Amino acid sequence: MAAYFEGQTIRIVVGFSPGGGYDTVSRIFAATAGKYFPGNPRFVVANQPGSGGLRALQTVTKAEPNGFSVTPMASRFIIPEVIGNDVEGFDLFTATMIGTPTFTNVHQNFCVRRDVATTWEEMKASGKVYTIGTSSPGGDAIGPALMEYLGEPMKVIYGYGGTSEVLAAVDRGELDGSTRCNFNFIEPLFPNWIESDTVVPVYWWRSPISPEWLEAIGAPEPPYLFDVAPASAEQKAAFEFGDTAESMTRMFTMAPGVPDDVVAVWRDAFKQTLEDPRFLELAAAASLEIGYGDPNLLLDQLEGARNFTDEGKNLLKNLYGLD
Repeated sequence: MAAYFEGQTIRIVVGFSPGGGYDTVSRIFAATAGKYFPGNPRFVVANQPGSGGLRALQTVTKAEPNGFSVTPMASRFIIPEVIGNDVEGFDLFTATMIGTPTFTNVHQNFCVRRDVATTWEEMKASGKVYTIGTSSPGGDAIGPALMEYLGEPMKVIYGYGGTSEVLAAVDRGELDGSTRCNFNFIEPLFPNWIESDTVVPVYWWRSPISPEWLEAIGAPEPPYLFDVAPASAEQKAAFEFGDTAESMTRMFTMAPGVPDDVVAVWRDAFKQTLEDPRFLELAAAASLEIGYGDPNLLLDQLEGARNFTDEGKNLLKNLYGLD
């Protein structure tokens, strides 16, 4: 492998303009990864924006499968492939996946203002419909969107510009609650919510809510989403696949057919790079949340996702706003 990589240039093709998260994490990786590859290859970053990252993905998919071209893939291309909406020039089921540098397993939950309700049981019994806002289908609001899809008393309103707009709408009573409900969002924007216990979580998904956050807002542990959502086994599997896909954005992806020994080198070097002190220092300076995302977390669910019936596919279409 040292002979294979020595003297080579590895090209990271970024599907977005310079300066954004995809570009920044790629450049930090390029600046620090070489020493973890046998033969110490050179890295360059090339920007090829277009179609939300699709142009870069198509370029790398068509490249020679030698491990010398890679792109941080947007998660938006995962769900369409699973539900049968073919992404031109890309095949999710044959692509070579290395890992994501920005995996997050931070809890997701729906919080409601305490003056509105305090538990999911109370919300169900009230006969009211509760509102939540977000920017677009998918992302943070898929838990409440699932509830709405299943006929539960939730209404997701799209079109908000971002976290600050959503939380401001909750603060003034325009929305009943939000999924932007943890230290990262509330502490810098509405710290008074913590002091006054303004919101309370009513269900969670992805991972349990930290005891520290529950203590900070004076709330008991709420139920797991699928302990209260009347979903079938396939709907649960489809939701969990979609949630995994969301957490795997910026998955470093190469063309199909890269040799196994080259893939093994890449995956090992990729993980080591994410632990490199200089990499972490540069990422922190760029306000990037770094976390190693093992591609097998996604790959292990792919075969089951391929076999979803209309029941699972229709749910994913609804959650992600796909035709």
